[in-house]
Amino acid sequence: MLSTLLVIPVISTIPQALNCPFSHPYSLGVTYLETHTSYLKSADVIVVIDSGLPWLPGNQAPPSSARIFVIDDADPLQASVGYSGIPAELVCRADAEIALTQLVEAIQDIMGQGTEIGEGARKSKAIQDRGKTLREEHQKQIELWDALEVRYLDSSKESTLSLPALLGTVRKGIQTLTPSKGHKVLFLNESVTNFTPVWNHIRPETPGHILSSGGSSLGWSLGAAVGASLGAQVSGKDFELIVVVVGDGVQCSKYCFLDGKEISDSASHDN
Repeated sequence: MLSTLLVIPVISTIPQALNCPFSHPYSLGVTYLETHTSYLKSADVIVVIDSGLPWLPGNQAPPSSARIFVIDDADPLQASVGYSGIPAELVCRADAEIALTQLVEAIQDIMGQGTEIGEGARKSKAIQDRGKTLREEHQKQIELWDALEVRYLDSSKESTLSLPALLGTVRKGIQTLTPSKGHKVLFLNESVTNFTPVWNHIRPETPGHILSSGGSSLGWSLGAAVGASLGAQVSGKDFELIVVVVGDGVQCSKYCFLDGKEISDSASHDN
């Protein structure tokens, strides 16, 4: 809502869960800290939400003039893990949903919008221009991912299926073959070095329907799949399918739970 109101680009850094639908016109995707959006180095204001390490200064960092604000409901100063948080003008220990709702309400009051999201913002020429730029960038991003998905073979390995083609096929197959068109499917992403491509080509839309390890992985996803299957039955989540994507090991396994029954297939290869 805040992004829509002021046309703010949203970047998810090593997300453990879906924060912004991939179809949102101001979503600029996912980063695994290797590089970031070009907006980072030109940002005037950055709001860091529930992220202990939103960027690596050695790889890319915001300008020294950027005003940085942190909202985190856990330990925003990271005092318990031996280092302080990122330099910020204000660090708030707060629930992100409550804090963002209050920000939206305050901005609406200032802009005289009442409950009409985006109406006053659209009158600003700067916001209009930024919205146009972000929508175009988002569309180009989608078109790039689509183009990669139709390249059947990996150009660097002539006989190897390309990762985008494989993931795109999985996404489209699930959307076609499941009764909910993919809206009741849970993905568990433990792909490590292919972390970002998995998000980009699965393109989740529904909160709570993709999860990543919050630690060092090391086999997290298989146990998580069992727990998710059992937990879904208890909580009535009614997942039609639970899919694990796991890689970076000599043994790469694919496990699915369908209607409470385990389906597995293993192959010896990387990623």
